[in-house]
Amino acid sequence: RSSDLGFSGTVGEFSGSKVDYRANVDYRWSPALMTYASVSTGFKGGGSNPRPFIPSQVQPFGPETLTAYEVGAKSDWFGHSLRINVAAFYNKFRDIQVTLLSCPAYSGGNAAFPCAAPVNGGAADIYGAELETTYQIKGLTLEGTYSHQHFSYKSINPAAGIPLSASAPGFQPSKWSLGAQYELLLANGASITPRLDYSYNAGYFTNASNDANSYLNGYHVLNG
Repeated sequence: RSSDLGFSGTVGEFSGSKVDYRANVDYRWSPALMTYASVSTGFKGGGSNPRPFIPSQVQPFGPETLTAYEVGAKSDWFGHSLRINVAAFYNKFRDIQVTLLSCPAYSGGNAAFPCAAPVNGGAADIYGAELETTYQIKGLTLEGTYSHQHFSYKSINPAAGIPLSASAPGFQPSKWSLGAQYELLLANGASITPRLDYSYNAGYFTNASNDANSYLNGYHVLNG
């Protein structure tokens, strides 16, 4: 019961407001080539810890904010049979929200006490690039995608206790995929299309502290 744990009368409060914007410019050099650049902002709202184990863990956390920059190009080649799209991005995160599994700062200094408190972990930058391509000739279609990104904390909230070298939970440095299909036309006008897809997703950590037991290895998937 909440009264047994000392929660009776405990109140958690948070209030805030945020205005975002987006600006984009693009230029079509020819019917087959377009380039663009954009800058935008976004946020994830703040709040109060929804799962405190003791009253001292009833702590507010602020919004997570993002400023995103992107440039890219979309192009068609060889009579629109080959499509190549490329993009590069740079994202500046501030007050990143992470959920702590240990929070001695809110648990009377006891690091072993259970915790599930969301906190603003710090500021980080993410940058990377991605490629998307499709080639079509008669009934054959070949597809490929690749993306690579880098995550780097620039500062850490001391209450979060996260290593500066840590990565965000669920952050995957790279992904790629390949696909191929061929449309077979039947005599009655119908068609059948066999297809193969092969993809790779890099490994990632599942918690903010990046301890070894929280790492999930990358994996390959083949579908047919």
